[in-house]
Amino acid sequence: MSQLDNYWQETGGGCEHEIIMQSTIRTNKTARIVEVWDNWVEHYNEEPLYTGLGANDSMYMLYYAIQTIGSFNTEKIIKVIEGIDEVNYVVGAFGNFLKF
Repeated sequence: MSQLDNYWQETGGGCEHEIIMQSTIRTNKTARIVEVWDNWVEHYNEEPLYTGLGANDSMYMLYYAIQTIGSFNTEKIIKVIEGIDEVNYVVGAFGNFLKF
């Protein structure tokens, strides 16, 4: 709960020395993060956690593959995703999608 942006208010300042990890903040770390962040805050009225941004990137990769082939064909989608690498990368909110 301490990763939520309203934790300070909810604890009445009692979390003054809480240590948390927030892997992403609203900054231009990637070309997509500010837009994704602002849309998230507008829609949910709170800052996204790293798990939410990871889920967003996963759905964006699927969207990218579908848009690339213009189809919902699973085998074709898989081939597009498997073709993502250091040269043919996709910019996500967290960073570039690369093949590992």
